[in-house]
Amino acid sequence: MNEFNTAVIDNVYTVPEYRNKGYATAVIRHALKEHRFRFDSLVFLYAYNEQAKRIYQKIGFKKIRLGRLEFWNAWLDKR
Repeated sequence: MNEFNTAVIDNVYTVPEYRNKGYATAVIRHALKEHRFRFDSLVFLYAYNEQAKRIYQKIGFKKIRLGRLEFWNAWLDKR
């Protein structure tokens, strides 16, 4: 959380031998669930890696453009 009441996901990385097994997706979903339970605020991220973008979109992040930068944001249901 920051002074704008916004959470940021940054630098998610999976070592190559554990990729494509759903680990990053599971960790991000868990972090988002915890965030939504504790706070009711915007979550955003910046991603440039195509595989990461696919994961974020699968989770529910929606692409928005601000100038030349690409961001994803999502409001996820509390579960």
